[in-house]
Amino acid sequence: MLDNKMLSTRSKKILQAVVTEFIKTGKPISSKYLYEHYKFGIKPAMIRNEFLNLDKAGYLKRNYYSSGRVPTDKGYEFFIKCLLEEKNQNCEIDNFLIDLFKKMVLDDFIKKFSKILGVLGILIDFPEKKFVYKGGLEYLIDDLEWEDKNEIKFIIRDFENIEEKLSQIGNFLKEKDFIKFFVGKNPLIRSDVVSVVLGDYEIKNEYVLLLAVGPKRMNYEKAYKIFKGLKQYT
Repeated sequence: MLDNKMLSTRSKKILQAVVTEFIKTGKPISSKYLYEHYKFGIKPAMIRNEFLNLDKAGYLKRNYYSSGRVPTDKGYEFFIKCLLEEKNQNCEIDNFLIDLFKKMVLDDFIKKFSKILGVLGILIDFPEKKFVYKGGLEYLIDDLEWEDKNEIKFIIRDFENIEEKLSQIGNFLKEKDFIKFFVGKNPLIRSDVVSVVLGDYEIKNEYVLLLAVGPKRMNYEKAYKIFKGLKQYT
């Protein structure tokens, strides 16, 4: 079975293309679609062979109602890993968002942050938990593909009690990278249908955590640029 290191350059490019297009469209991606929109230098039949290899390796899965492919959690994690390794990324972000953050106008900041990314946003000082700002739950509820109504209950309940859940992330904050991605299973929300992005910052002598909770097909590239941009400009 293939693993990350054994994937060919072409397999990696095809996998990245499937994840990119699925994030954009929310629709299973076919070999015909990739053939028409990308220049891999191979015919649809060869792209389908690549799909089969990526299926076996656990990066893609066939959608039950079409022949197209959608990413698995492992596929999303590979995509994020490539994103983090990319050099010289332009992380310019909304100046107004930066200004709100630097000036600690945090209620307005979290509303704008949530709207820009279309996610549930949470900002809290840690570990004291003197304040917590939340916004954008409606974006998360609207964008998730619900198969079980109990998932909604879990997410809303955990959202309301997020301060208690944050005590579980202390170990992750000791890691080298200031930004962490969780696809599916995560330490904050009792649901494996979401992704969580977590970043830590220091502003005006306050240590704060910023979280984005969104669907698995959230725009990881945009989220990464905002989280990294805030770190660069604060």
